[in-house]
Amino acid sequence: MRLCRLFLLTSGLVAPLSACGPADPIIELDTRRGGEGEGEGEGEGEGEGEAGNCDAIEGATFSATTIPLVVPRSRHTATLLDDGRVMLVGGEDDGFLQTASVEFIDVAAGTSTAGPPLTVARYEHAAVKLGDGSVVVAGGFGPGGHLDSVERFDGTSWTTLAPLDAARAGLGGFALDDGRALFAGGDNSLAIPTTAVVVDGSAVAPAVGVDIGANRRLHAGTKLADGRVFLAGGFFTSAIDTTVFISADATSSVPGPSLPGARRQAMIAPLPDGGAVVVGGLGGGGTLRDIQRLPATGAAFLGTGSLSAPRHSGRALALGCGVVVCGGLGTDGPVATCEGIDEVGRAVAMQASLPAPTFSFSFTALDDTRALVAGGSLPDGHVDSAVVLTLAP
Repeated sequence: MRLCRLFLLTSGLVAPLSACGPADPIIELDTRRGGEGEGEGEGEGEGEGEAGNCDAIEGATFSATTIPLVVPRSRHTATLLDDGRVMLVGGEDDGFLQTASVEFIDVAAGTSTAGPPLTVARYEHAAVKLGDGSVVVAGGFGPGGHLDSVERFDGTSWTTLAPLDAARAGLGGFALDDGRALFAGGDNSLAIPTTAVVVDGSAVAPAVGVDIGANRRLHAGTKLADGRVFLAGGFFTSAIDTTVFISADATSSVPGPSLPGARRQAMIAPLPDGGAVVVGGLGGGGTLRDIQRLPATGAAFLGTGSLSAPRHSGRALALGCGVVVCGGLGTDGPVATCEGIDEVGRAVAMQASLPAPTFSFSFTALDDTRALVAGGSLPDGHVDSAVVLTLAP
């Protein structure tokens, strides 16, 4: 089944990159015009804010050489394994189709090798490493539509587990401190479940007591330093500004502070002090560039500044003394630039840029000073390589 990809620009509709069949999902990667009911808030803070200071991020560089991928892909998952390799699973291949392919990137060797394929091809799924080192993959969009299937890789082969409580694509997956996996959010075209599911070894069960409070498709989510999971914004019939905290043991949830401006496809990452930053996204007025800091106390968001350019659908990653934001979609299409955010949420200029303007790639921390960027979507295809970002000494 093909994916219909639409780029809705302010000047009008641009031709899709691939044809759509009647049953194909329409995933709006760039809806800068917004729809009715999107909300009016831009989410911008007052002024640009003070310039941040994080020399390690400002002086970061990408490796001069790239690691060739076995399969060009985007909308995949990337998981750091216990042996130091990065496991890429599924995604959309160069034919704009879901793929079952799996590969293992050995950063030290500069190589990537094929692994056992998934039982079911999928993209827009979620993957989580369990406490025992195995990897669980859940949901996504497959050949027959939205998936509820769950698969577990034990280092040798894939085993099909019990299904999720509902089919869902675009869901979030989080590793809990007790070694289990939590899956929440996403949609299945009929509804967006407000429930969550936990996976413990081979057992799949509802997270009783957890309600994420709203339909959350295209939301942002991260695990905080204290083990809680934080979900922000999202979209169904319109962008939303609500947030929710899920307890570290996945037995309860409570509403969080409202975002200053409804948004979807924002970027999010935890901060060293136990809080987090929510960056950019799509709001009622278009593409956003504000930086909103969530204090460790969970109190109201603080506008701490802005990125140099608006963007959504990029990636944000906690690294070193702060957060690095790379790629995504800006007002004129995909962007290659990266920007930093220091430990208190202030913007930090970066010289490093992705090899090409891209979005829907994976951004995986290898350690506290290095991260791997793999795959991604280009205007006319998919990225076929991976590159390492290293913070300055």
